[in-house]
This record gives sequence, C-alpha cells and structure tokens, in this order.
Amino acid sequence: MIWTIMPEDVIMEGSGQIKAAQEYSYRQRRILGYPVADGRVCIVQIVSSDPKDYLDPRFQPGTLVDCRKW
Repeated sequence: MIWTIMPEDVIMEGSGQIKAAQEYSYRQRRILGYPVADGRVCIVQIVSSDPKDYLDPRFQPGTLVDCRKW
C-alpha cells in the first residue's frame, strides 16, 4: 500500500516496462533473472540456502551469464 498525495499515474509510470524474472540454473544454483540479447541472462537474485553463495561475485545482481532455463 502506498500512502502519498502524488497521482497514481505518476507513481506507476513506466511500470508496464518491467520484465518479470524467470528461474534459471547457473552453476548448479537456482537464480532469478531475465533474458537479454545474445542468449544470456541478467541475474536479479540467487535462490539458495547456503550463505556463501550470496558472497560469491559470480552471482552478483546485474551479472550477465550463459545458463539454461530451470
């Protein structure tokens, strides 16, 4: 819920351009990302129960990787 005096159309401007993240497998880990040009995926988030995975720079959000769809 958003409490503001700003009109709804101003707040929601451009929200239709947001891509939905999809699940992929990369280095035996589940990631959420969206496809970009040349068949690669831009990582949005990693889905893991291992804390070390979150410290690994290979899974950093914004990283472009080659992987297969989950």
